[in-house]
Amino acid sequence: MANRWIQISAPVGDNQWYQIFSVNTGASTAVLYGNYTGTSVSGASFVIGEMAVLPEDYQDLPLYRALEIYFTSIVPNPTNAKLYQGLYDRGYEQLNADYGRRRREYV
Repeated sequence: MANRWIQISAPVGDNQWYQIFSVNTGASTAVLYGNYTGTSVSGASFVIGEMAVLPEDYQDLPLYRALEIYFTSIVPNPTNAKLYQGLYDRGYEQLNADYGRRRREYV
C-alpha cells in the first residue's frame, strides 16, 4: 500500500487525495506523507488507488510522441508526424515551465 493514494469520501471526509507512506500492522491505520486536512474520522468510506506520474493536463504527451514515431516510421505521413511532433514539443515545454524546476520557497 505504500506510495499509493487514499481518498476519504465526502461528506465525512474531505474528498482529497493523500499519498500513503506506510500501513501499520493489521492494516487498520495508515501513515501519510502529508498532513490530513479533514476532520478525524473512523469507519468512513475510502478509495485507495494509484496516481499517474504526469499531471492530468499533460497525460496526452506520451500519445503525441508515439503518434509522431508511428507517422515517421511505420506509416510515413510527414504532415501527421509534424502535427504530433508540434503538439508534443509544445506540451513538453509547458510541462517543463510548470513543473521542471524543483524549488523550495521559504516564508
